Amino acid sequence: MSRILTPAILSLFYITLSAQTLPDNFFFEQISVPGTIQSAITEDILQDPYGMLWLGKDALYRYNGRDFTKYDMILPDSGLFSTREITRLRWDHARDRLLIGTRNYGIVQYDYKTDKMHKLPSRDGVPIINDITVYNGEIWATSFPSGFFKVVNDTLVRVHNLSDFHQPTRMAIAGNDLWMVCQRCGCCSG
Repeated sequence: MSRILTPAILSLFYITLSAQTLPDNFFFEQISVPGTIQSAITEDILQDPYGMLWLGKDALYRYNGRDFTKYDMILPDSGLFSTREITRLRWDHARDRLLIGTRNYGIVQYDYKTDKMHKLPSRDGVPIINDITVYNGEIWATSFPSGFFKVVNDTLVRVHNLSDFHQPTRMAIAGNDLWMVCQRCGCCSG
């Protein structure tokens, strides 16, 4: 049986690889973000449905193909992003907004209608956000030191019934499953 399956699996693997051809040459244009050190770290980058590029650096930057716009003030407290504040960028298609994971403000949202950033309230303290995922229309967040969170009525709430997930860091969607990586238990599916 294995003699029959092995060539079949190898053939399928070859077909999959040959279907993923890449162009011979890639062309890159280097664009510097004004007012930042060129060697500064970019934590995350995202292209929204409107074609804008968003960069998480020492602040949030929007690039429209010609110009950069810097966003660093967070309402309602008028807080400012600090160095390496932004950890993750995700687009929420259901609410048409950019979600920004941060080290000191939990989840911040950018709204195109107001052209401003607002901190989402947090019921269980403000966690350091490692990752944000929109799964089945719901917003989930991981915090290495604080656990697993869900956004309920635009408020960040710790999910206590998932206490088996210790020190979660990243999430991924595979088919109909939400997977997360945890320090103690490895990869988990929920």
